[in-house]
Amino acid sequence: MAAASTSAAPASTSSASQVRLRSQPPSIPPHLQSTKTLQTLVAPAEVSRRSSRARITNWGGTFTYKPQRVFQPSTVAECCNILELARRSGTSVRAVGKAHSPGDLPFSDAWMIRTEDLSGTVEVDSDTPSATFLAGTLISDINDALAANEPPLALTSLGSISEQTIGGAIATSTHGSGYNFASVSSACLELGIIVPQTAEQGGVQVLTCSREQNVELFNASLCSLGCTGFIYSVKMKLEPAFRLRHLVEEIEFDWIFGGKTGAPAIEALVDDGDGGVKMQQQQSSSRGAVGEATMASIDMSTPESEVNRTYGAPRKSRQSIGKLLARGRPLPPSGPRYYPSTRQTDPADIYPCRAPDTDATARVGPDGWMDPEDDDETRAAQSKIDAIIQSSQHTRLWWFPHVKMVTLSRADRTLEPAAGPTFSQRAYHTIVGYHFTQFLLFVSRYHSALPSQVAKVVHYLTHPSFPAEHRGKQSGSISSAEASSPPETSHESQTGSLASEFEGFKAAPPTDLSPAPAGSLKPLQAHHPHSLTVDHSINVFNMDCLFKQYTSEWAIPYTHTAACLRAMRDWLEEEARLDTGERIHFPVEVRWTDADGIWLSHGYGRRNCYIGIIQFRPYNLPTRYRSLFAKFETLMRHFAGRPHWAKTHTCGPQELRKLYPHLDDFLEVRKRYDPDGVLLNPYVRRHLLGEIGEEMSVRRFKKRERGKL
Repeated sequence: MAAASTSAAPASTSSASQVRLRSQPPSIPPHLQSTKTLQTLVAPAEVSRRSSRARITNWGGTFTYKPQRVFQPSTVAECCNILELARRSGTSVRAVGKAHSPGDLPFSDAWMIRTEDLSGTVEVDSDTPSATFLAGTLISDINDALAANEPPLALTSLGSISEQTIGGAIATSTHGSGYNFASVSSACLELGIIVPQTAEQGGVQVLTCSREQNVELFNASLCSLGCTGFIYSVKMKLEPAFRLRHLVEEIEFDWIFGGKTGAPAIEALVDDGDGGVKMQQQQSSSRGAVGEATMASIDMSTPESEVNRTYGAPRKSRQSIGKLLARGRPLPPSGPRYYPSTRQTDPADIYPCRAPDTDATARVGPDGWMDPEDDDETRAAQSKIDAIIQSSQHTRLWWFPHVKMVTLSRADRTLEPAAGPTFSQRAYHTIVGYHFTQFLLFVSRYHSALPSQVAKVVHYLTHPSFPAEHRGKQSGSISSAEASSPPETSHESQTGSLASEFEGFKAAPPTDLSPAPAGSLKPLQAHHPHSLTVDHSINVFNMDCLFKQYTSEWAIPYTHTAACLRAMRDWLEEEARLDTGERIHFPVEVRWTDADGIWLSHGYGRRNCYIGIIQFRPYNLPTRYRSLFAKFETLMRHFAGRPHWAKTHTCGPQELRKLYPHLDDFLEVRKRYDPDGVLLNPYVRRHLLGEIGEEMSVRRFKKRERGKL
């Protein structure tokens, strides 16, 4: 095995041997030590209450708290002693890395362990290839260490940011984007983990878990939410360092997702425009005719059975899901058909997932069944997006609803030399894309008409113009007959029939990670404004998050992509039309991942489409977001969405059991390895255990903000 240079350790750069020394368990088991001795042993790692490091604030600036005690250990032995002392004290302890989570997942008002000093590369095996890192190592430092290795290596897939710890990325099953690429956790080979068991069970223990050893703990810890054990080391599967040929293309939203037809739609009570129900014409009865004033007085939230009983049958019609959402109308939850039904029999079945719920989540079934919410245009859009996503190894898009445009990003491995952005491009991004944009967002806080105008100005300044002569032309559309037929199962048959519709279409090999031929990635249409660059993988995978922000992200079944985004278009356009409507910022990020077998992974048992929305906080000032996010949640629930664990949501255990067939298995493993609940915090108690009360409230750690609108 060849050891690589390591990332930064607490005081100075450590060698791999020094990092391995720091990862050794204590020589005397902590449960055999006296409480007084444990207090002495942990004292050097405790952070002074007067230190700025004693307060934890997340990157978005939305959550902050000062726990009772904060520790910053640099060795595994110190971590073991802290956990044993917490268990004896009857308190909880939580690990926190970079605190990049937009929600309160890492927060606790009890004890906290800062992991920045638990960093470094333990070893790199260039033959496998694989590498082991302490869990507090930033992914950006991992990228640097692997690039400096001989030969250079890289992680196969990354999320949008690398300024997070590898332990935090594993704990939330962080994801990138790619039709045949699962979450980052799916590439994990082994975990070093500390479990706070009772003295009767052997006390605090240092365990190794993998697909062969402590398998249930391994599966549960690949998306642990920090409550199955304290992860101190992570071994990752790697591949030789690679470059990506990256094509960025400007496309009209309607060109991909089809024109507005009111679909997807459901049968719903007809709105009279003022929040009342329009009733069917009735003959005089014992109750008398229903007058206009009475009709308008019936609130849309009134149960249908009560309306029928009092006034007679209301009038129904097929109505756009998005428009109903904008008007505050309730949407039915997802049908049982779309909830996962597959339970794995082997917890070591991590990736590839052997039995994904592909047919169960399809809106067009193998038996010819079609979701009644959809129309031919919606089904055609899904066929089209299928082809586009599979035309490259890594596909994602950013949607700018205010200008009805999509920025499509596709990337393939290549042998071409890297050529990053020029100095002028970087300068323009800094001045216009960052500073000027932030100023405009700040101004837009003061009038509801401004967010849309700011979005249009920023898009004009930062994106190439779309040719006016091609606007509104639906070239490349797919016939209704093609869209209505049941999908084929093979990769070739799914994409081959559509290849002729796109000038630059080329189906990417499903599992091949070898470089694509030079010049194989082209715009879908020649007139689409585009740019083509070649750069190292990390520079393409990562993106600039720009400003502090509120954010919400959900994962819906992949086959719901077109239907959900079409419904979102109707919703956001209706919000923009209403004087009191919500005003979304830009862009909406859309990514896709493959299915995996990790019990609490967003991708458990199904291929996913991730949809994320943001509300920027220019100059760290608050903006309106709660009502917008609540409606977004409603829409995502309708499409069987799973919330991103690291972001704020309102799902409880009853709902999560429908989405995660192995939730109770996860909770049993958690209880087995942490019987006293040492690793629990308000987030876990609230969402997984269903505990309620002021101590569990998400508002407990919410930052008290000035300048609130």
